[in-house]
Amino acid sequence: MKKIPVPLLVALYIILTVVILYFGRGLLIPLAFGAIFAMLLNPVDRRLDNLGLPRYVSALLSVSIILLIVFVFFSIFGWQVNELLSEPEEIKEAITEKTAETKDFLYEQFGISNERVNNYARRAWQNIKSNTSSVLGTTTGAFSSFLLSLIYAVLLLGEKERLKNFMFKISEDKETAQETVIESGEVVQKYLTGKLFVTAILAVAYAVGFLLAGIPYAVLLAIFAAVLSFIPYIGNLIGGGIACLITLATGGTITDVLLIFAIMSIAQVAESYVLTPWIIGDNIDLNPLFAILCVIGFTLVWGAAGSIIALPLTGALKVIFDKTERYAPLAYLMGNRQEE
Repeated sequence: MKKIPVPLLVALYIILTVVILYFGRGLLIPLAFGAIFAMLLNPVDRRLDNLGLPRYVSALLSVSIILLIVFVFFSIFGWQVNELLSEPEEIKEAITEKTAETKDFLYEQFGISNERVNNYARRAWQNIKSNTSSVLGTTTGAFSSFLLSLIYAVLLLGEKERLKNFMFKISEDKETAQETVIESGEVVQKYLTGKLFVTAILAVAYAVGFLLAGIPYAVLLAIFAAVLSFIPYIGNLIGGGIACLITLATGGTITDVLLIFAIMSIAQVAESYVLTPWIIGDNIDLNPLFAILCVIGFTLVWGAAGSIIALPLTGALKVIFDKTERYAPLAYLMGNRQEE
């Protein structure tokens, strides 16, 4: 019987993987996030285990750190939104003023009448109203998936020794299996820890810059922009766009928008050339071509959730390929190492 050529085998594996990821996303997305949370919290869990706590108690205490971070985040976010909603008349006046300015600009520059603009606005508002239920459904689904991923994280931490032993039992080379488990976990843990730290620094830098520039609701805008930077490549653009829209809607000027772009651009240069190389480094060891392809691929299959976890998951997968002789060429294709 002829052996299947490796390129064809890899192509078949990719097709099968995409099919499984797409149709099993309801189960796999929370499970993937649960595994990532478990890897991220493993050092904390290990220290609690060393104190003699029962394994599920230490797992629950470890996962509660994530709940604490989420609580702090939403407390700060809620405080800023509260301030925003406490001035409804000012916001209404600002939106009315900006709408009038936009209508005048469109008529003067492009000859678009106010009636046509009003028709477009009416249709857009109808679309927003018709999509409200789907947005609420998506938000509820995301919250449910988040809670489910925390439950998975507790279970994975509680049974981590059993899972490790299972990997060792099914592997012919136990030493290689142990190295693979440790290194893949470290890749995810170091990447996410570094990314969280960089995001926190960005949030502080944005907030300080916006406050010094006199931008209204500086903390709210800083949180929006920094959190969305977790989405590779396009997150900063989305965060900057939302910050500018909120600024204009709350009475900000074009000068404020330009200041936001200037502050975010300076912070992004610092992140790209100083913070990310220094804090994150080459933890995932993926070349730029493969990194972009994996982000786009995961986004197409899993949406926004896929774009967030694409790099750490693919980095862990590369470690597995590195340790498997048959797929070592694929690991070389994914990585940054050059042949000497």
